[in-house]
Amino acid sequence: MKKKLIIVLVVLQLIMVVSFAGNKQLEFVSSSINDGDTEVSMEAEINLEFSNNVTNMKVKDNNISAFSLVNGKGENIDIDVIVPDEQINPELKRMITIKPVNDLVKGESYTLVIDKKLSSKNESTLKENIEINFEVEDEAGFNYMYLLIIGLIIVVIAVMKRRGNEK
Repeated sequence: MKKKLIIVLVVLQLIMVVSFAGNKQLEFVSSSINDGDTEVSMEAEINLEFSNNVTNMKVKDNNISAFSLVNGKGENIDIDVIVPDEQINPELKRMITIKPVNDLVKGESYTLVIDKKLSSKNESTLKENIEINFEVEDEAGFNYMYLLIIGLIIVVIAVMKRRGNEK
């Protein structure tokens, strides 16, 4: 009788450990664009990683609606939410990609919002909304860089010619 009781208690304990381990809280892990980035490409794709499976069929539709992109004027920007098929690519089950439908505007600021309703296969959700603020690169800054490089090349050529004339 005592052995049966010990076996039952061990089995119950194992069930409790397995059930608690399976309900890990969903957390945001990383993004290819960091909060505060200022040199984001106009053709940006934002790759997001989470702690749990967010691509399962039972949560996919809910999760697609959990993302929004807003410009600095508060206007919603059309996006594609790319959710890999966990059956075909199980290694991507914690990844979602956000791709704006149209190119982003140079110099404009944006906020990617991940709603706390985002859920995982184990039915856990984010504790709070996540916001990633960023700015699209302003090509005017790159034009100054090109001008600086061209000016430097002209100075180097002039110095080399001057040295050549001194000989």
